[in-house]
Amino acid sequence: MLEETARLVRHHACGEEIPPHAVPAASGEAAEAGPGPEADPRWIRTLLDLRGLRREFLGLEASDAMLAMLLTLYQAGLERRPLYRTAAAVEAHVAETTAFRATEILVATGAVHRTRDAADKRLIILRLSEQMTRRLRAYLATAAAMALPLV
Repeated sequence: MLEETARLVRHHACGEEIPPHAVPAASGEAAEAGPGPEADPRWIRTLLDLRGLRREFLGLEASDAMLAMLLTLYQAGLERRPLYRTAAAVEAHVAETTAFRATEILVATGAVHRTRDAADKRLIILRLSEQMTRRLRAYLATAAAMALPLV
């Protein structure tokens, strides 16, 4: 998840498209390339500091799943597209049950708004609150300033 956060931070800060082949290796797969960022203790410290920024900037104790959901909803907002609850789970790479629990917490805190699709009442559309959008923007800007020199 931390690698995904760093990738999204770089994408946001640079405004670059992420090539499909840039998806991180599956858990447990060894990287073939030589020493990477994991060999640099500053990179590890930066990733840990990024985790610490969550509480400060987002105003809640956000788990990895919640952060993934928030970032996915932020991206959908930037792209001006609706995002259904199930699609948000898939795009965030979070198990549906975990995503549903995270959604309940995020709705209860006011970070996310939930509405029914007008055409199909079975579908639930999620969107970030204005306040959470501002908080995520500030979080990503600060995270980008911390992470980019090491990437």
